[in-house]
Amino acid sequence: MKALRAFTLLELVVVAGLIAAFAIVAFRVLGAPESAALQTAQAGLANLVVAARTKAVATGQPARLLVGVDPASPTRYLRHIVLQTQSGGTWASFGEFTLPEGIYVLPGNFPFPEGLLSAADGAWTRTDGAPLRSTALRAANLLTVAVDGPVAEQWAALPIAAAGTTNSPGDLVVAPGRRRMPDSPEAGEAPVELLHPERVRGIAVSTYGVATPVGQRAGF
Repeated sequence: MKALRAFTLLELVVVAGLIAAFAIVAFRVLGAPESAALQTAQAGLANLVVAARTKAVATGQPARLLVGVDPASPTRYLRHIVLQTQSGGTWASFGEFTLPEGIYVLPGNFPFPEGLLSAADGAWTRTDGAPLRSTALRAANLLTVAVDGPVAEQWAALPIAAAGTTNSPGDLVVAPGRRRMPDSPEAGEAPVELLHPERVRGIAVSTYGVATPVGQRAGF
């Protein structure tokens, strides 16, 4: 009897990347609804956490998920995500994902530019009154590194240990938003504006590196 061959991590990452690429093309061509774009972003984040955890456990080396948080890179700001693994003290990328157009990751508990959170759509708070943020992205894990070119940019990291655990459990929250015109942001103003806090979705990442979908604001 012929044995079944298991999928490798690389094959899974490639498939996830192809699915994401086709989804983004569909959004651009067909104009997908905001709710569908949010669900795709949510699923993409969950898959990235799984891929990072799987890579760490398979190689016995730390991995990390990097979210672009550099306002000087407006096309990647809060949308571009990179997976990296460590080997011999050096970090190397093994996957990347860009959220659908108009969808952004909420920043964590660190300073961000003025005007990022729309003041016209209600308070950006949780049900307990705490600020609505991506609590898995912490100030202690902010990095300024060159990831895919010579220019160093600022990234927020979600670290995954070799055992597949993380010392930064918490939420990764995605929200709808819009990009400001290139010449419109004033000094210190965010290049994008996040909208509608009541429509957010995301995932909750446990200490064990397990991602659980959160479908409503009340779940955070």
